[in-house]
Amino acid sequence: MNTTNVVNNDVTSVLTKRIYSKFDQSNINPTITEITEISLTNLKSNYNKVRTKGECLDTVTKMCELIKNGEYDPFRYVPPIVESVGQDKYMIVSGHHRFMAHRALDINTMLCVIVKFNDERERSIWRQLENTNGFDGFVKNVSTDEENIAYVSDLVNKNIIAADRKSIQDYILDARLVSKKAEKSINKIVNSVLKNTDNHHTYDYVKSWSDTEKKEVVEVLQNKFPNKKFISAAYKELEDCDYDHRTVVRICDSFLEDPTRPIVIVYAVNGADKQKIESIREFKPNHLVSSFVNRWTKVLELQSKGYDLNKLVTLDHLPQFGSEIKGTNDGIDDFIANFEKKYSNNDEVTEKLMEAMLTATGNDRKALKDRIKKILNGDREPQEITQ
Repeated sequence: MNTTNVVNNDVTSVLTKRIYSKFDQSNINPTITEITEISLTNLKSNYNKVRTKGECLDTVTKMCELIKNGEYDPFRYVPPIVESVGQDKYMIVSGHHRFMAHRALDINTMLCVIVKFNDERERSIWRQLENTNGFDGFVKNVSTDEENIAYVSDLVNKNIIAADRKSIQDYILDARLVSKKAEKSINKIVNSVLKNTDNHHTYDYVKSWSDTEKKEVVEVLQNKFPNKKFISAAYKELEDCDYDHRTVVRICDSFLEDPTRPIVIVYAVNGADKQKIESIREFKPNHLVSSFVNRWTKVLELQSKGYDLNKLVTLDHLPQFGSEIKGTNDGIDDFIANFEKKYSNNDEVTEKLMEAMLTATGNDRKALKDRIKKILNGDREPQEITQ
């Protein structure tokens, strides 16, 4: 083998464990053959298939500066990964920018890890993994969503990844293109790949509807069926206080305008896969309105017993004007200090206010207001309010 300076086994042991740990994180199982210096003349580039525009000159320049300044220590991170393609010939799987930097500086050899991948899927996962934001590297050069989508689409077209949602999603997670919690980002990539590869005429593909698109459909329906009220909506979860409440408020407004007119919600589920969409389609019709009606029915029951929700709610504005945000921390310190001063005896005050309201008799609003003022001013002996 035309290599030089085979690295000491003690040094490679730690590095080998680190690389295998990276493999395990992505559910791939390549074999490390050797960690050694390889002549640049024996290295072949695969033209950085991960990047549609090829290598980044700025990244190569930064790598050159690190090498010249003696700051490039390949043992700190994962060295370039290569694979044998013949007698003393190696294909670069990852590390193209470092290869170009070494060549630009007329350095004859580069420390590499010789690896045997089991298939093209594993090889592709490693190529993309090295270009993700969470990967250890001297110079960050993270692939864009567009580059990731284009690369995964190419793998589907070449039958390296099956053209179904699960296979594409598994690859995305193994290659660490997004985290497992980033459901919306995962679905965006899967849907884009399915569309790019002309595999979007199945239930695996999910279209996202913009507000403008939904409103256009609603306008058409409203013109065709004026005796109904059409409302556009978007949902993310089975129960979502934000999105559900927006819809219910509009439903209530329509109901108050005409309590006999049927109301039709035209909705889409965004950032979800087909299973979640099916679950929401099944859940929403029976729970959207009923859950809010039940909630407000209980509120009205408490109101009828003498509890007053309006009197329990206060609004405290954050500092926004220049005169309010002066000082440290954009005025937040003063805001919190004033808040603590105002609500330091909050529980005690609330208890007294509730007692004053519940023991009040008759319609003497002035007497009740005077009593509340005394409580807020620190009066510690609440007395029953009489007519």
